[in-house]
Amino acid sequence: MLDMEKPVRDANYALIEAMLPLLTENAVSPFFPLHLAYLTTAMTHLQTFIRADSLNILQCWLKFYPTI
Repeated sequence: MLDMEKPVRDANYALIEAMLPLLTENAVSPFFPLHLAYLTTAMTHLQTFIRADSLNILQCWLKFYPTI
């Protein structure tokens, strides 16, 4: 998520998008605070392309777990 290389960020997004639908909210919720820390770091990153990609990951989380 914070990597400078676009292919790495794209692979991270693809992995998250593939994994989240397979997991229940109870299975994901213990790890959400850690992931949220990385997500907020990406959202405030100095590089605009990292900030933009972080919104895709946020959208993915909200799509599968809107109440978490």
